Amino acid sequence: MPASCRTCEDRTNDLNTISTTPTLVDVCLITLTFSNSNAAYHQSTCIALNTLLNDIKDSGDFAALNRFILWSPWLCNSRTIIILTTASETCSKSTSPIYQPVLQHLSTPPKVQNIRLDYSVLSLANSTTHEGNAKIPCDIITLSATEPNIASEIGKRFGWNPKQSSLTAKINTHGPFCFGRSGDLIRDFWAWTGAPPGYPTSPSSASLGSDDYSYDTELHEDEDETLVMIFQWSSHKSAERFKNPLMPSYGLNEEQLDQDMWDACVARPVRSLDELGADVHCYSLQLQNVEDRIGTVKESKREISHRRKLSDRAAELGERISGWWK
Repeated sequence: MPASCRTCEDRTNDLNTISTTPTLVDVCLITLTFSNSNAAYHQSTCIALNTLLNDIKDSGDFAALNRFILWSPWLCNSRTIIILTTASETCSKSTSPIYQPVLQHLSTPPKVQNIRLDYSVLSLANSTTHEGNAKIPCDIITLSATEPNIASEIGKRFGWNPKQSSLTAKINTHGPFCFGRSGDLIRDFWAWTGAPPGYPTSPSSASLGSDDYSYDTELHEDEDETLVMIFQWSSHKSAERFKNPLMPSYGLNEEQLDQDMWDACVARPVRSLDELGADVHCYSLQLQNVEDRIGTVKESKREISHRRKLSDRAAELGERISGWWK
């Protein structure tokens, strides 16, 4: 009997029992590639993007603590926009009507990857909430399997439970987890994407080594099998220091860590999988909150404050005038 991929058997089992795991958050990782080379700042695409972001925000109760939507241009090429949101019910498919405002501006259809992360991912939303319009320095690396053998290799390199392979887990072994002062890396989140319920069997769950193995690409074209790694940094300068094996890097309470941690745990394995044929994408981002709609009658906080000041002055002037007539 041919051997099967243990990593992907575990993956399938986890997807089947996902409803019994209430401690995970559904997150959509959305990649938009615009035709315009400066998408985030070009007027027409900027309005379309702003409309999409606000449509997503209006699609659910984003006042809830477990809801967020963050976005950023890719710092290396602003025609690529990354969105992270918990609005999975409206965004989980690239054909969802929610993407209509931007479709004519895209060079390729929206790419949507559904991942389930533990509740610590809400720290991303809290970072922007507590600091107003602060932007979150972040890197995202995705490793997609183009065939079952590569899916198996990704599993061997990083494990089925990637949370155990995360840098946060390794750094925490150097010191106390609580009451620590953040160093270069604040937190990282690792997870496999999952195919939506009802989709065909995962290609990596097929038996490996069988001579009669075949894979119907049309049948499985909507299924995604990807390891996603999200790294939240103190700053991009800190990130560069952390990644440089010639420079000291720091963990909790500014404790010095192994200088080659990034290279040994992330960079080298990713390069190896890239050479093996995995589809690798690396994005350097500044995640931010959604701004108000462009071109609507909604007043900004500054406009509301200014209007209130004018109203107060008018009332004060009215009182003075009425006093003259007494």
